[in-house]
Amino acid sequence: MTRNGRPSLNAEHNRLSNKHVFHESGFIAGTTAHIWHASVADVAASIMDYYAVLSDTEKVRADRFHSLEDRRDYVLRRAVRRLILAEYVGCDPREVEFGTYQHGKPFLLGSNGSIRFNVTYTKHVVLVGVTNGTELGIDVEFINREFDWLPVARKFFPEHQLKDLRSRTGDAARTLFFSLWTQTEAILKARGVGLSGIKEALEFDGTTAKDFRIIPFELQGSCHGSLAVAHAIYQVDFYRYADVFTR
Repeated sequence: MTRNGRPSLNAEHNRLSNKHVFHESGFIAGTTAHIWHASVADVAASIMDYYAVLSDTEKVRADRFHSLEDRRDYVLRRAVRRLILAEYVGCDPREVEFGTYQHGKPFLLGSNGSIRFNVTYTKHVVLVGVTNGTELGIDVEFINREFDWLPVARKFFPEHQLKDLRSRTGDAARTLFFSLWTQTEAILKARGVGLSGIKEALEFDGTTAKDFRIIPFELQGSCHGSLAVAHAIYQVDFYRYADVFTR
């Protein structure tokens, strides 16, 4: 979906009109980004089926969680990532292999190099972004009304953003903080750098950074998120995982 030539995304609405999302082994146009939204509620009844698609290393890590809730969230993140990406590259989910860049950003190994992806999660929710041949970063944050966000803003944000925050109060200021923070995180993740690159990442005008365009969105009214994508992307399609995948 586009507005005035720029990609836009309203994550409150599901664009899925049919279940034929994947064409020709998961073909995705080079000008399009797909975002998948899954939650624990989608998979809780069959969590062991999702556990079964994990790698041996992931299963070991899952078993180390003492909290059932934390273990379930981890299984959700890793299994959904595998199941979605397997459709794009045309293989069994257990055969999807990952490498990591210097700062920890994962990528697909083997012959799957054209598919780029990024994952973010918060509060029992996971989002997976996918493109064909262009880098992306995605971040989502639960709007925690108990979180003391002001010290974080003072430490990281430039003066013009602090000025915008000071001009608002209460929920409006808090919402703006989380929106700005997810935009920054999305840019960092798209570039594949850590917090060492945060100063440059903060140099954006609300919609565009030097090398990426930024698409803020809301999720279920309680989460703010942002997608950073290359300027070649002109369409963003949002899909609910549960509408396409059943296990």
